[in-house]
Amino acid sequence: MWAELLFDPEPFGGYTEFGDRSQLTRGFDEAESFGSGTDFEWEGEVSRISPAYVRWVQQSLNRVLNLRLAEDGLMGTQTRSAVRSFQQRSGLQADGSVGPQTEKALVAAGAIPPPAAGATSPTPGPATRLTPGLFKRETSPPAETLYLDLALGSESPARPMTGIFIPESYRPQPQVDLILYLHGFKYTTDFKPYPTLTIDGYWDKRQFPYFTLREGVNESRKNVILVAPTLGARSQTGWLTGRGGFAT
Repeated sequence: MWAELLFDPEPFGGYTEFGDRSQLTRGFDEAESFGSGTDFEWEGEVSRISPAYVRWVQQSLNRVLNLRLAEDGLMGTQTRSAVRSFQQRSGLQADGSVGPQTEKALVAAGAIPPPAAGATSPTPGPATRLTPGLFKRETSPPAETLYLDLALGSESPARPMTGIFIPESYRPQPQVDLILYLHGFKYTTDFKPYPTLTIDGYWDKRQFPYFTLREGVNESRKNVILVAPTLGARSQTGWLTGRGGFAT
């Protein structure tokens, strides 16, 4: 979906192919709840010995614990140690083995559901290669904002969330400029740390009246799309500017 990394709020050559506004939501699954206690179900039996499953464990731990485990599909010493740390934090038996209870705890903490039996091991890379979940839509300011479950691996303890704003002046074209906005360190309006802040909070002008980026894009009347991921508490970009992201 992405093409080039744009840091400046003026478009200068990043492109994507959105034929019409409906294509932006095609393939996104609605998430029923923001709550961490949501029960997930998935089709098929889970194969807990496959490289695809072990890679899911590693990706989930990186996402939930903000780690940098190698996502190689091998259950090594570091991966087992990270599993024990997560189990201890979740009040589970810290044996380093991932069973149904640990799976559910990982998903409840923000991981995607694990692969079913027979799934092939995916190529390592950013989480955006998976179909993202659609958390919610907003129509104010017009025209539409989509909040997607796109994880960078650096958001914790914030929930992974990326905002995509389609302004009221947007007109479908074969190519359209993307503006990618990367926010700064997370603080409240009285300069207290706010590590759990997500991009929908940044874009709420009632909380941050000086971050009215969507309104500014509407005022510009430019045919662009604004994209803003939730970064880490100190603006960590995760895979976005690392291997497999925009830097390669």
